[in-house]
Amino acid sequence: MHNRKRLLLLMPISLILQGCDSGPSQAEKAFAESVLKDMVPIEGGSYEMGDFIGVYTVGGVPDNKPIHAVNLADFKISAYLTTWEQYEQYAKLRGVHVKKISTTWEMMNTVENRNAPTMAASVTWQEAQDYCRWLGKMTHQDIDLPSEAQWEFVARNRGQKVYFPTDNGKFEMGRNIQAEQDAAPVGKFPPNPLGIYDLVTDGTEWMFDWYDKDYYQYSKTDNPAWPSSGNQKVTRSYHGKNPDQKFTTKRGHINPSTQDDPEILAMYRKEDAIDLGYAFRCVIHSVPLVPNERVVEETKK
Repeated sequence: MHNRKRLLLLMPISLILQGCDSGPSQAEKAFAESVLKDMVPIEGGSYEMGDFIGVYTVGGVPDNKPIHAVNLADFKISAYLTTWEQYEQYAKLRGVHVKKISTTWEMMNTVENRNAPTMAASVTWQEAQDYCRWLGKMTHQDIDLPSEAQWEFVARNRGQKVYFPTDNGKFEMGRNIQAEQDAAPVGKFPPNPLGIYDLVTDGTEWMFDWYDKDYYQYSKTDNPAWPSSGNQKVTRSYHGKNPDQKFTTKRGHINPSTQDDPEILAMYRKEDAIDLGYAFRCVIHSVPLVPNERVVEETKK
């Protein structure tokens, strides 16, 4: 009798624990699957990664040289940048706080509707990775941000010598990239030949990799991903309308909080807002991204 009463007392607790471990809700799974419908399969291959254009340098020191061989496994990449509508739906399902674009930035640039549902969401690096990894958890797949080797491979139409990541490899403002001060919604302009949109925008895209200006000197060949730690994250594409900043080989880098200037970052935190133009898309990896360390690969020099 005593044991029976004990079992009855424990039953509600066990049911509660089972409920906590019930897995994703139908709404979560449905949302994740709807997002992944826009994933484009990319056949892996080999290409010569780096500055074949011979124009861009950082502070007079090339950070996208030397050109080096890269072999990539198959992967899938989102055709579109993640929109505010998608990010806010994810945030609602997860209970994640969403910061809007700073009004200070909007006033400075006389740009409206940056928070519209069809615009690219602007988030920190960690928020972007959390979103991608959550999609992976919901669908039991290895999903994360793209490596910059994957991004460049796609932007260059599977590693060809493409100058600009547009439909025709040319920079034609107003036709395949938004005109000055325009706030273009996701997918407005033609995709590149692989069917990927918005590879050249008025913002920038977060990559998986930590930034190292010398990394091309000792990058591994197979599915490279940059160091496991650092101070800044790699970005691709770029703010502004200068074509020189839009080349497929152009590398960017910034603090993963989206702001290197402590005073400006403090201003955004006080406003509970975020800087403009830090977009992202997700990748389904067939081979996990494993950062290669400088100390391991340095013997290749």
